[in-house]
Amino acid sequence: HEEGIAFCHDNLGNAFRANHDYKKAIENYEKSRILFEKIKHKVGLGYVYTHLSNLYRDMKKYEDALFYAEKSIEIRREEKNKFNYTNALYEKAQLFLIQKKYIEALEVVSENFEIAKTFSSPLALANYSRDMAEIYIGLKDFEKAMFYAQMSADISQKNKFRIQSNLTNETLYKIYLAKGNLSQALQYQLLYSAYKDSTFKELRQKETEKFEQKWLIYRKEKENELLKKDNELHQATIQRQQFISIATFFGIFLVGILAFIFYTGRKQAKKANHLLSQKNEKIMAIAEILETAHQKTIKKSKEIELKNQNIWASINYAKRIQVAILPTHEQISKLLPEHFVLFLPRDVVSGDFYWFSEMSFLSNSYEQQGIIASIDCTGHGVPGAFMSMIANDLLNEIVHTQFITSPAQILNSLHSRIRIVLKQDATGSQDGMDIAICTFDKAEKKLAFAGARSPLYYVPLIENTELHEIKGNRMPVGGEVLKIPRQFAEHIVPFETPTYFYICSDGYQDQFGGAENKKLLSKNLRNLLFSIHHLPCEAQEKRLHDFILHWQGEQEQIDDILIIGFVLS
Repeated sequence: HEEGIAFCHDNLGNAFRANHDYKKAIENYEKSRILFEKIKHKVGLGYVYTHLSNLYRDMKKYEDALFYAEKSIEIRREEKNKFNYTNALYEKAQLFLIQKKYIEALEVVSENFEIAKTFSSPLALANYSRDMAEIYIGLKDFEKAMFYAQMSADISQKNKFRIQSNLTNETLYKIYLAKGNLSQALQYQLLYSAYKDSTFKELRQKETEKFEQKWLIYRKEKENELLKKDNELHQATIQRQQFISIATFFGIFLVGILAFIFYTGRKQAKKANHLLSQKNEKIMAIAEILETAHQKTIKKSKEIELKNQNIWASINYAKRIQVAILPTHEQISKLLPEHFVLFLPRDVVSGDFYWFSEMSFLSNSYEQQGIIASIDCTGHGVPGAFMSMIANDLLNEIVHTQFITSPAQILNSLHSRIRIVLKQDATGSQDGMDIAICTFDKAEKKLAFAGARSPLYYVPLIENTELHEIKGNRMPVGGEVLKIPRQFAEHIVPFETPTYFYICSDGYQDQFGGAENKKLLSKNLRNLLFSIHHLPCEAQEKRLHDFILHWQGEQEQIDDILIIGFVLS
């Protein structure tokens, strides 16, 4: 009997703590503690000490929280239950982490980690290894932080721990950001944000369905109550009319009976009114309960909206990282003083991006040579941004580390590396990218081009009669394995006179719009480029931008848009 009462007070304490009524929570925890001590119930006492530690931690009274955490550890140590003991140590470690006492936290978590190895609990190992990573981030030992974060990620992925896996994504984001690896930081930030975005949508759907269900129940009950009230009033009216008719028919002879009937009728009406009054009070009470529930739903909606704002803040921060890795106008202008880049992402982050590199890093003899590319990765938004970061890293590795500068060889190498990085042989993934890539030598007056489902357009000014097109190979980089080994062709274009070159993704030509709401198509894009090629680059970019906005009209943008134009002479 006393054990049950003790557990009831403990549960009441938990409920008051959840509602932030800390005074009542403490009162109930103390009642529970006294009863457990009286009956010498150590397991229950351990729970109460843990809950008191959590309560004082919420109140930011860390000394009191640590006192009860130590009491809980002492109880659990006597139980000789490793699982309960590690949970008690975990609470103590969290107190040190909140206060940024990383040395003390490291000592506790290290003990926990060693104990967790002795019993089969992948979840405990995933949590403790992530705690170790967070501690080493605080101590600025990023190598050890990376070791334990990777351990947590491997355990979480192997055992399909979604929450732990996403928390580890946030830890890895912190490590890469602290180390200055913006590309890797972006990848893990996007993973973390994507999971939060899906969680937010599920929560919002459940809250909406719950509120709609409550509203339907309330409306049905109210309709039934009103219908019943109308019936009772109708019946009372009929009875009263019957009494009056009988009284009138019998006249004065039945005055006594009429008086009796009238009295009875009044009494019944009074009783009926009293019943109706009671029912109305019940209806009002239900309405107040539903109004309270409605206010709680509004509060939840505001909390969800705040979470949504935080998610968008994370995605906008990811955009700043993605923009930071794109080549600047000044970098491109060193070798291509006459150029423009029309870049219109469909979402906040983009699957399209552009890449540029001087070739002077090879030697001084290459200072008049450069590489420029437009890349359209599978998808757009967050998925496309993932692919764009992978492609950017691989292009940097192929050109700056492997020193491959032939456009065709770059595409061949990029195709092989994409299939390895995405493990496409094992997963069957078809993700990849369309690319147009050019290398140019201003001294030799030659441009080399290779394309993966992307063309090169150019107009020599000496001719000035038509827009020439060199089609890329009809296969993407990455994706399925073909029966014939994939080899990309390379084309050479000399430019003895000033020549305008254009490379692009398919987003511009695939945009729906116009009077018939159809795609623009590549033919109309070629005609548009030829009609404006004589203009300065800045004016060409403005014409292209204004035209696509007018063409699109009220239609949504369906894909990322990228067009690069430059002059070689």
